[in-house]
Amino acid sequence: ANLKESNDEASEDEDMSEEDDAEAGPSQRPASGEGGAGKDARKRALKQAVLLALVFSFDGKDEAHNDLAQVAVEAAMLEDPGEEQDAALATARNLMLPHHGAGANAALRVLKQLIPILLRSAPPAGAPRVAVALASGALEAPVDDEHCGTICASTVVLIQNLAARVPDKAPVRSVATFVCRGLVEALATKGDMAGCLELSRLARFLPRLAQHERVALRVFACELCAELVPLWEAVGKDAPARTVPKELLPAMVRLLLRRASDKFPAVRAKALAA
Repeated sequence: ANLKESNDEASEDEDMSEEDDAEAGPSQRPASGEGGAGKDARKRALKQAVLLALVFSFDGKDEAHNDLAQVAVEAAMLEDPGEEQDAALATARNLMLPHHGAGANAALRVLKQLIPILLRSAPPAGAPRVAVALASGALEAPVDDEHCGTICASTVVLIQNLAARVPDKAPVRSVATFVCRGLVEALATKGDMAGCLELSRLARFLPRLAQHERVALRVFACELCAELVPLWEAVGKDAPARTVPKELLPAMVRLLLRRASDKFPAVRAKALAA
């Protein structure tokens, strides 16, 4: 509760800071170093949240799990790189552990908190990197094969949700493209066969997305494929080992060839540029 209150206050302070600084004179502005006690309290709360999510089961306590996931993800997105952000990321990853609920529910509740932040008209600068780090970190140390499969499945659902909800704004599409590419690479390099199996769903999802009536979604499908195709070009001894379904690359190439004759110039341009 203290952490959530601190998050809310931080958001309010961020919204009001420019107005306050403009109105305040030199003697009225807070001196550097003020608020140190609040920052220390926040740091302690985040570290306690890491342990809470690790040892306490939220199975059957969906609302509490969802609330803590929201706070942890928002803190990770808004904090500068450092101890606080690391603790927030660790809390979010711990909330994806299997003792918080059967199946993919716990992992999905955490990952879905990323979507509204990433699709803001002006998402926080570090949000895309944090989103990829959250899923990638969870894939690095799964509890067992079943947990790995759960994280892989939840990550693909996140990719699909981001793609289906992306607005017609180039900066937001750019953020979503970066995140989706990072998630696909994490699944291909760390997800092993479970990641490969889940990625095969994209071979069916992306062509459907590219045929959507919304032009913005067809544009995004072409932009995403343009970012994913080079993953197959990174070969050689220094390239990371990737496990990808053999049908994904041909599906993306066919998608781009078909969109190259789309009736809207913006879609055609993206397909041809890819």
